[in-house]
Amino acid sequence: MGVMANPATNVRDPVFFRWHQMTDDLFTDYKSSLPPYTDDELGFPGVKILSSQVSSSGRRKNELQTMITKQTFLLHGSTVGVKESYEVRYNILNHEPFQYNIVVSSKWSSIKAKVRIFLIPHTTPNPQAPQAVEMD
Repeated sequence: MGVMANPATNVRDPVFFRWHQMTDDLFTDYKSSLPPYTDDELGFPGVKILSSQVSSSGRRKNELQTMITKQTFLLHGSTVGVKESYEVRYNILNHEPFQYNIVVSSKWSSIKAKVRIFLIPHTTPNPQAPQAVEMD
């Protein structure tokens, strides 16, 4: 099967990034071909968000502090088919602890709902299709 079959080694295959980009492009083309969501699809009758904000200690309202941190882990050789183990170092985007504060008004005393939160910068290269990150 080669290195593409193993998540620990697939980035070593020269085809990996081209294949990954092709997959991303196919998905983007598909999503672009769909009509925009309607109010009926996005609405939640009887529920209204009164306010929302992100809070982080020592920061202004809606200010999220991010930074690059260095991570290290031990990759056992058996994962990549060799006897030796390797220490792997890489950079990761990290953030200070934060919390969401969302005030909701609802005509129901109890109802299940799903909230999706996106981080979108104030300035973006394409305001019609801003780059966004879905938050956990």
